[in-house]
Amino acid sequence: MNEPFLYGVVFVGLLHRIYMVFVKKSAFNPLLDSSVVASAILLLEYIVLRLGSLHYPLPAYIFALIVIGYFLGKWRWHRVGKVFLWFISIIFISNTLFMFIYYFAHYKFVPVNFQSTLSFVSQYTQQNPHTKIYLEGVDRASNVEVYHSFGEWLLYFKALDFDLLSDRAVDERFFREEDSAAKWSVFKNNEIVPKKSGDIVIITPFTAEILNMDSLMERYELLFVADYGYNVPLLGIKSFLKNALMWLGITKNSDMIISQNIYGLPLHFYVMRVR
Repeated sequence: MNEPFLYGVVFVGLLHRIYMVFVKKSAFNPLLDSSVVASAILLLEYIVLRLGSLHYPLPAYIFALIVIGYFLGKWRWHRVGKVFLWFISIIFISNTLFMFIYYFAHYKFVPVNFQSTLSFVSQYTQQNPHTKIYLEGVDRASNVEVYHSFGEWLLYFKALDFDLLSDRAVDERFFREEDSAAKWSVFKNNEIVPKKSGDIVIITPFTAEILNMDSLMERYELLFVADYGYNVPLLGIKSFLKNALMWLGITKNSDMIISQNIYGLPLHFYVMRVR
């Protein structure tokens, strides 16, 4: 729902064309009607599959541009149409502004904090052999690239004798083939490996959970914080809808497609050790 203008015009336009064709008996417009139906089907697929990333709705614009162009020309002459267009335009601009602020902060602060964390953890592994590392709240299947990035970058930073593990069950909707020859245990199988005293836990912006730092501090010992920049929350329609779904109980805590980390925080990294 990062494209309120697209969704608004397409679905209101679909209802308008259904009304005009089946109630008012207007002539069927092959180009317009096929385009509005195709756009609506694509957008409904994203809703049903719960694919909410920024790039997913873009293919719908292939058909939706025809729909948007038609209704912009038609509705701008009607009072209700103009109010509707102004309304969704304001929502679109506001939503985009909130997203811009968050992603600007994310891509400005997170890489710096990531590099600082890698430097600390690599030094830690050099001084503490057989280090076992957990990425808190990061699923090994849906966020496989996070584990790969951490592992490869740690090797680049000269980390020694470490292993990546997970104490989370793999989301059953993601197929992940086990690889007994993988570098790290997290990819060798889908087993849940409980944390033990002395294991390292890293809190990252890629967690799918809403983390309570006070609760974490009771279980873990804080070793390092990479806190460059500000923890800017992700606000907007998508965050609002996620919050509503969680409040209504429609999504579960184990749901990895709809991340429980509504506001995309923290942008800082925390390195902790299990007590």
